[in-house]
Amino acid sequence: KDRYFSARKFVSDVRMSWADIANDYMQSLGLDARIDHRSYQKIGTEIQSQNFRADYISHDKYLINENIQAIKKQNGDTIIERPSEALKVLTSTQSVFTMNELERFLSAHTDGEAQFLKAKEAVLTSPDLEMLFGKDWVVFSSKELVSIEDSISTFVYNANQNSRIQKPVTLIDKLPLNAVRTAETRTFNPEQEKAFYTLTSTDRITLLNGSAGTGKSYVLSAVSEAYKESDYQVYGIALQAITAKAIANDCDIPSSTIASFLSKYDSGNLEINNKTVLILDEAGMVGSRDMQRLLMLVEKHDAQIKLVGDSYQLSAVSAGHVFANIQENLDKKNIASLEDIQRQKHAKESDKMIQASKYLSKHQV
Repeated sequence: KDRYFSARKFVSDVRMSWADIANDYMQSLGLDARIDHRSYQKIGTEIQSQNFRADYISHDKYLINENIQAIKKQNGDTIIERPSEALKVLTSTQSVFTMNELERFLSAHTDGEAQFLKAKEAVLTSPDLEMLFGKDWVVFSSKELVSIEDSISTFVYNANQNSRIQKPVTLIDKLPLNAVRTAETRTFNPEQEKAFYTLTSTDRITLLNGSAGTGKSYVLSAVSEAYKESDYQVYGIALQAITAKAIANDCDIPSSTIASFLSKYDSGNLEINNKTVLILDEAGMVGSRDMQRLLMLVEKHDAQIKLVGDSYQLSAVSAGHVFANIQENLDKKNIASLEDIQRQKHAKESDKMIQASKYLSKHQV
C-alpha cells in the first residue's frame, strides 16, 4: 500500500494543490479573491489564526475552543500598533490589493466597528503602504513588494543590455560546439530546435514558455547535457518537491525545491559561480520574493538562469505574476515557445486529441 496517503506530507501537499486549483479557478472567473495554504506563522506575521481550535482531552474527546472574539481583538490591537503585519498578509498571495480587500480583511480581524476604523486608519497612514494609481483605478501594495518588483525589472533591463555585448571568444567557441554535438543526437522538430539553441545561449537569463505535452522535458534534458559537457554545473530547482524530482529524473542533474536550494546556499553548502546554470521549472508559480532572491544570486555570481513555465498554467502561490512580467520585458531573442503538442501524436483520432490539448492548455474548456 502507498503510505504517502497517511503521511503528514500528503496533507500539506493537498493543502497546496487545493490552494493552486482554487486560485487558478478564481482567476479564470475574473475574481480578485485568492487563498493561501500557508499558516500566518509561515507567512511571518504576528497576526494569529482565527480558526476554531480542538484541544485534546482524552481518547476521542476534544474541546472546541471558541474564544475567537478575544483573538480578533488581539489581532486588531496588533494591526493598530503595527499595520505592516496586515500588509504582510495582504501581499502574501498577490502584489496589490483593493480597498474592498483591505476592508474585508480588517473586518475579519478586528472586534467591532470602533476597532475596525482605528485599524483601517492605521493601515492607510502607514509609511509601509504604497498607493498605486492607474487611469481608472487605485490599488495598494507594500513598499517592500514594490521595491522587490522594481529590482526584478532592473535585473531584466540589465540582462537585456548584457545580452547585446559580445562574449569572450573562448566561451562562444566552446558552448555552441557542444550544443551542436548534443543537438545532432536528438530528433528535434523546428520549434524544439529553436528552444534548445535559445536556452543554450550564454546570456544571463533565457525563458521557455511551453504547454504540457510539447516536449519541454525532452528539450531540457538536451540543454543540461550540452552545459554539462561544457564543464558547467547545472542545478534544477522548482517550487514543489514533486517537480524538482521530475527535473532530476528527466535531466539527470541534482535538483531541489527553491527553499532547500536557498537554504543550502545560505549555509555555505552550495557554490555558485560563472560556470553555474540554474534551470527553474514551473517558473510561473514562483512569487516575487523567491524570484528576486534567485535573480540576485545569478547576478552576484555571474551565473545563468533558465526560466521554464507555462503562461496558462497555475499562477504564483506567493505575491506577484513575475514570470509573465519577465516574459513581457525580456529581449525577444532570449525567449522561446513550444506549442506543437507531441504527446498525442500516436493516438487514434490524434488531430482531435491534439486540438483538445491545445484548448485545455489555454483554459478553453
